[in-house]
Amino acid sequence: MTSDDSGQGRPLKRARSDSATAQKHEDFYILDGNTVIEVDGVLFKLHRSRLVTKSSFFAQLLEHNLEDNVPNNDDAWMENEVTVYHLDNITTADDLVALLKFDDNPTEYYFQPPPFSVLAPILRAATALRFETYRVWAAQVLGQTWSSSLADLTPEPMENAAEFVVLARSCKVNTSSSWNKKAKSSASQETCSSEYGTQDAWDKRIHNSGLYTKFLFDPVCGAQALIDIPWGEEGWCSYCIRSKRTTWRKIREKLWSDMDKWILGHE
Repeated sequence: MTSDDSGQGRPLKRARSDSATAQKHEDFYILDGNTVIEVDGVLFKLHRSRLVTKSSFFAQLLEHNLEDNVPNNDDAWMENEVTVYHLDNITTADDLVALLKFDDNPTEYYFQPPPFSVLAPILRAATALRFETYRVWAAQVLGQTWSSSLADLTPEPMENAAEFVVLARSCKVNTSSSWNKKAKSSASQETCSSEYGTQDAWDKRIHNSGLYTKFLFDPVCGAQALIDIPWGEEGWCSYCIRSKRTTWRKIREKLWSDMDKWILGHE
């Protein structure tokens, strides 16, 4: 089943026969619920009052249908005298389950944030279904885990880096924790009054040591590595050391501030 772009963000109209094969979710088909939702062939029976209180998406969808007293054919239909809302083009069953579990016990992660595998579906579903309070919380946790502060940056790789970038883009989370820009450094064009040439020291410390290759795709940490090298041991004069370290700090800060521009689709 496909839909055109005009259907994005709205419940998807489907054949009535599809409801007959849908299975009730074992935890979230609540006996005293009064709103039935179908996602990915799974039926959820939930409380209307809680949905409209937590979600502006459901407030608009359900209050509209309540006022009309008849479901919009594009949004839902009656099945055994029960209105069924089909949300296949808006969220997934797994993401919705993660959000509902969190809604059941939102204090579970008060002291310890959830792992990325739990946080990601909560954020996706909260964004898609406009559970704004939960979306703000999930985005804040994501930002704390992947700090946007340059001072918190380390060269050690973090788990789920690629998944984090995709999640931040798709959910429009404003963070500057990752990038896909390749950069490299070049040797100083200045010459030291020392008997040692700056180019020889550069080749030894950067290329021959493997530092260039190590930070080829990590220019921010690479700039810090340049700053940390004891250039005085290579015969550089104090003026050259101060000058180049100032330059590298500025480059590092500029790379960090420009990072959002390098993540495609991130505004």
